[in-house]
Amino acid sequence: MKYLIFILITTSFVWGQENPFEDDYTFYGRKEPLSLSTAFSALGSGPAPLNPADIAFRTDNRLSIGAAVSGSGYGYQVVWMAPNFSLYNAQQTSITDTYFERHLEKNLMQFSFGFSTLDLGFGDQTAVASFGLNLKQQADYYTVEGRRLNGGNALAADLGIVLKWKWLLLDLVVQDLNSPVMGSTEYSYNQGYLIGARYQNDKGLIVALQSLSGPRYANMDFGLNLAAEQSFFEQRLIARFQLTSYFNGPQAVMQNIAGGIAYRLSSKGRLWTVLKDLEFSYTLSFLTLPHNIGTHMLVLTKYF
Repeated sequence: MKYLIFILITTSFVWGQENPFEDDYTFYGRKEPLSLSTAFSALGSGPAPLNPADIAFRTDNRLSIGAAVSGSGYGYQVVWMAPNFSLYNAQQTSITDTYFERHLEKNLMQFSFGFSTLDLGFGDQTAVASFGLNLKQQADYYTVEGRRLNGGNALAADLGIVLKWKWLLLDLVVQDLNSPVMGSTEYSYNQGYLIGARYQNDKGLIVALQSLSGPRYANMDFGLNLAAEQSFFEQRLIARFQLTSYFNGPQAVMQNIAGGIAYRLSSKGRLWTVLKDLEFSYTLSFLTLPHNIGTHMLVLTKYF
């Protein structure tokens, strides 16, 4: 009897609101701190590059497995990245209410492909143009006690261009090109644009500044990525930092700060083969609004 009463109370609470999905979707959005694909993506060194054209510059094969946990939920990712293409899969659960077990479940399956002018047989190392495409199946679901009440999935595509001249790279991306609607809901992944520039040299320094237009996070107007990376000891030790600010009009109303460190074991010496070129990466991401959430992320990457 007590379970029946609990279920009735829960059902009444959920359906007593006009749309319980709307508030949680607005606050937790699509770029919450558990989204591993956004960590350091401004640098082109994230597990799922924000600009798909970055995949054209890859020269090695790598397999990454990552996990994240915070007070708001948990998530994981698996990515295989190789020259000119990659496969990325991520799943994430955001806990919006522990008493009524209200969750937002988010899934992403992404295939990336890219090529550069060098792949086509012209151009040189001084001036290179690369082009990329992301094909994505993404989903947002609202669940109560394990039962899906709202949300859906959608197919989308991103188009990206990188123009490289010496140490400077210019970014242009059209995100969610077809503005897909999630299933039968009124919610959509609205088309957005990324425009930015990156500087990188042969000393392991990368500095990036990018603007994100369109409502990429909840109902925000646009965002800015500021990121930096520095590697040491022949790229064995890497330190990274990223600040993303979201604006509603001229006012910055939400910020995400991420800092991380990675260490890659040597390919030489007496290490077991499975440990050679294995990279350990730790990131702390902190979303300052609306819930002040800190997220711990650990990624293991094996280079081949």
